[in-house]
Amino acid sequence: MMARSAFLLIAGLLAVQPRTPVSICRVSGVPTEHGYQAGQIATCDLDGDGAVDPATVLFECEPGESCNRFRLVVEGASVAGDGENFDSTFAVMDVDTSDRQLEIAIPASGPSDDYSTRFFAWRAGRMVSLGELPGSYELHADGSGVVRTSIRGEVLCTWFHDAEFRLGDSGTFERIPRTSYSMNVRVAMKRELTLPGPPGHDAARVRFRKGEEVALTSSDDRSWVMVMNRSGAMGYCTIDSTGRLTAAGLEPTDVFDGLPMAD
Repeated sequence: MMARSAFLLIAGLLAVQPRTPVSICRVSGVPTEHGYQAGQIATCDLDGDGAVDPATVLFECEPGESCNRFRLVVEGASVAGDGENFDSTFAVMDVDTSDRQLEIAIPASGPSDDYSTRFFAWRAGRMVSLGELPGSYELHADGSGVVRTSIRGEVLCTWFHDAEFRLGDSGTFERIPRTSYSMNVRVAMKRELTLPGPPGHDAARVRFRKGEEVALTSSDDRSWVMVMNRSGAMGYCTIDSTGRLTAAGLEPTDVFDGLPMAD
């Protein structure tokens, strides 16, 4: 009841605050840097109309526990959301400097350090959710319209790679596709495996021997991974829809020793 009362009190204060010309606004390039603490009021022109749109974020936290619910309030309008381990801070960011509009970012640590950031915008007098992106301290917006961050890979094992997002026609963030991502995971062969060379190259098939140390150098994070031995020979290893290696018909852990695995 106390948390709800605090929400309503802040909403009332914001609703009656007069609209004044923009003076100082703290804009961050990273959601965990140079932002605002819970309950602080950001006096920014969020929609680009030349007047302040006062905003704040409040969090519900259990005593001695994490904060798992937030409420964003702008000019008396509010939106609430649930999550895990919110940082109890928020930031004002400028994803695209050409549109004269700002975004509000709410970072969270998530379960098992699965960092993420929720984005909202104030458009035409209403709150708009722009979506949730992976990453918080590693997420960066430079004003170009592209947000760069790090995301967990989907194939073989636990690994992370760079990714880029931009606001699409839907009004939410969409991932910018890439053909390959750097992987650089070192493992050892549990069994012998023969692979073709990279597509488009006239390379001979490469035999990787049991016990040999190899590097998983790159992947499209969908259907293939590149394997390289110490001499620099490259093998193209495809992955089927079940996650098995096509060449062996086996699970990755049956072929590679030392694959990093996290919850």
